[in-house]
Amino acid sequence: MSPELLLWFPEAFEPDSRSLIRALGLELVEVAESDARRFALNLVSDERTVTMTDRAPRVAALLRARGLTVVELPTAQLAKGGGGVRCTALTLHPAP
Repeated sequence: MSPELLLWFPEAFEPDSRSLIRALGLELVEVAESDARRFALNLVSDERTVTMTDRAPRVAALLRARGLTVVELPTAQLAKGGGGVRCTALTLHPAP
């Protein structure tokens, strides 16, 4: 089984936190600061489909290259308020 994928912008974390994240055994993919500033990491995924901003085409291409389906939504107005796709989602989990 391949490790889980984690997109991240390492400079958003303190050095100790970066070390902890690197030790998790995940496949880490760094995202450029310009994409992070466009809320590229503020996305929703069900492990097959990723719903994200249309303002980060490099990240969308990276995800597609890994076999994921990517849905890009226009988020310019949402970004004006400091939000992204994840801010509009409610994750539901089945009852135990």
